[in-house]
Amino acid sequence: MSYKVDPEKIRKFCAEAFLTVHLRPEYSFRIADNLLQAELRGVRSHGLVQIKNYLKQITEGKINRSPKISILRESDALLVIDGDNGPGSVTGTWAMEGCIEKAKLSGAAIATVKNGTHFGMAAYYAMMALKQDMIGIAACTSPRLVSVYGGRSRELGTNPFCMAVPAGSSYPVVYDGATSEAAFNKIFFALREGRKIPASWAVDSDGNNTTDPAAAIGGTLLPFGSYKGSDISVLIYILCGLLSGAAVSENSVNGKILEFPDQVGFSFCAIDVRQIQELQIFKESVDCMIERLKTSPIRVSSEKIYMPGEKEFLVKEKSLKCGIELGEGVWNDLKSVQGEYGVNISLEECLL
Repeated sequence: MSYKVDPEKIRKFCAEAFLTVHLRPEYSFRIADNLLQAELRGVRSHGLVQIKNYLKQITEGKINRSPKISILRESDALLVIDGDNGPGSVTGTWAMEGCIEKAKLSGAAIATVKNGTHFGMAAYYAMMALKQDMIGIAACTSPRLVSVYGGRSRELGTNPFCMAVPAGSSYPVVYDGATSEAAFNKIFFALREGRKIPASWAVDSDGNNTTDPAAAIGGTLLPFGSYKGSDISVLIYILCGLLSGAAVSENSVNGKILEFPDQVGFSFCAIDVRQIQELQIFKESVDCMIERLKTSPIRVSSEKIYMPGEKEFLVKEKSLKCGIELGEGVWNDLKSVQGEYGVNISLEECLL
């Protein structure tokens, strides 16, 4: 069974839910918007299924309700930020906004964040740059859930990476993906929906491939593309974890790490196309590239060639027009949130 909900009404429901755990109104809106945008784009693993988990982490103190987000170092093209374990979408938005403003002056800028928490869909931040006709990049580490290539223990995070590129008449090019074969939240979502997963996604605690999401959660996720995904994950760990200081213990001595705390680190980058070449020429070049690729010969097994992010743009257009379809598992989670946290807005009011 599924339930179709109005996007704006369900956003208000989510924001109200976060207000019940004493988050500031602007924080509540930001988290709700982050999850809603993922749901609208069909990235359901990072959408409304996360609300119950976020509320639990906030009430348990794992996410800081009132973080003192601070700038540790700053230059014309650099921000080094301590997120103080605040909501990841709040810190991430603040960092990316600062990155974009600095890129307007310097041409390009980078921001790193340590002491972050789960920041949701990486595209949420990279796509912020599109509004300024900039290229946006976002990446982060996560708790160790993935094996290094050839191994069977949890050593790396799912470590997603996103890059968003403005175009002219075409949809922007937006790649957003984990470096594991599947994001952990896709497995969590499959568990909530009572579905099996592909055998290539994970191994159980004995190192055997599994289609059982519960066994996968108790085991280890696998990197995508064998050693290639594993190696890219290592690089993102360096960029977002070691460079930001998120994965470096306070007790490290002379660069030797004595502990590996499960802190989350982010890295963002904004590139102002205007300061490299004429904007219109760049956008037209992107359009021409897209046209060439999409009209190239199609394999027998393919129906159509899609560009990175294109399917998500199409899903969002449909979602805004026809509403968001929620599965029974997510609907039941939201119902339990309404009862447990005393959300003033009735979930039934959100139905179409």
